[in-house]
Amino acid sequence: MDTDHKRRSVDWAGLVLVLTVAYVVALWSAHDTMRATPGEWAEHLKMNFLGDTLSGLFAPLAFLWLVAAVLIQRQELALTRGEFAASRVVMDKQAAAAEEQTRIALASAKANYQLALFEKRIHVYNQLNDIAYELHTEGSVTRELMRKIRDAAETARFVFGDDVSGWLADVSKKSSNALRRQLRIERLATRANERMLKKDEVETQHKLIDEVHEIEMQLYDDLSSKKIEAMIEPHLRLPVAIEIERDDKVY
Repeated sequence: MDTDHKRRSVDWAGLVLVLTVAYVVALWSAHDTMRATPGEWAEHLKMNFLGDTLSGLFAPLAFLWLVAAVLIQRQELALTRGEFAASRVVMDKQAAAAEEQTRIALASAKANYQLALFEKRIHVYNQLNDIAYELHTEGSVTRELMRKIRDAAETARFVFGDDVSGWLADVSKKSSNALRRQLRIERLATRANERMLKKDEVETQHKLIDEVHEIEMQLYDDLSSKKIEAMIEPHLRLPVAIEIERDDKVY
C-alpha cells in the first residue's frame, strides 16, 4: 500500500519549478520581440508603473506556487493516511499473531497440566496395585500397609475427584480400624498367655477377631483388581490432541 502511494505521487515542486523557468524564458523571449527605445523606457520607468509591471508579471507565478503548495500538502496527507493504514494492518496482524500465540501457550499449559495429572494418577494406580498384592500376600493389615494406604488416599485428594478420594478415604479408615483391633487382640493374647484374661475379655477378643475378619474381607473387595480398575481407569484418559479454543470453538 505504501509503495502504491509513492508510485502514484507527483513531484509538484519540480513540475512548478519547470513551469516557472518556462514562464521566465517566455517573458524573456517576449521582451526580445517587443524591444522598447531608451526614451520609452525612461518615460515609463516610474515607481507605480514598475510595481504594477512586476506584480502583473509575478502574479501567475505566485498563484502557481500556491497551487503547488496545496497539491504538495494534499499529497503528503494522502501518503500519511496510507502509512497509517499500512501501520494499522501490520498492528492488526501482530495483535492476531499475539492472540494466537497466547491461545497456543494456554493450550500447551493445559496439556502439560493434564500430563502431570496423568502421571500422578498413574502413580496412585500403581500404589494401589502394590497395596492389593501385599494385602493378599500378607493376609492382614500391617502398620506398613496401613501407612501406604493412607499415603495413597492423601495423594488422591489432590489428583482425583470426590468419587476416588472418598473411596480411598473409606479404605484408609477401614485399614486403620482393622489395625487398631489387631493391636487390641495382640494385647489380649498376651494376657491370655499369662493366664490373666478374664471371661469378658475373652468375649471381647473373639468379637474383635470377627470384626477384623469382616473389615479385611471388605478391604479385599475394595482393593481387588476389578475394583481398582473400575475406580481409576476412567481418570487415566489423555486427550488425543491439544485443544485450542478459537471463537468459541475447539479445534
